Amino acid sequence: RESLDYLVLLSDGLVSPAKSPEHALGRWLRAYRASVQPCRYVCIDVLGLGGASLGEGSGPDDVLIAGYSEAALRYLASEPGSQLEEIEAVDLPLPSKPEEKEEAEKRA
Repeated sequence: RESLDYLVLLSDGLVSPAKSPEHALGRWLRAYRASVQPCRYVCIDVLGLGGASLGEGSGPDDVLIAGYSEAALRYLASEPGSQLEEIEAVDLPLPSKPEEKEEAEKRA
């Protein structure tokens, strides 16, 4: 038997085995994880029409991503510990106050 660490599905929509356990992919993945080894399932909606739902109806080893980029594939191939470090290193802008937003719109 070949063992899988990752199962990556490139699709035109998000496919969540946890949301549809009766679906053939969900049954196969559950059986594989139970009888062979745990593996990470990744579904990438290459059209980017769906919203990512990490933790919402997906299992802890399931990653659902809407949209495609080379950076997303590099991220998935990295070790889970380095994934967390990368996310924590993202510098997000502080949310602006409603008054500042109105002033910026008036200037534009």
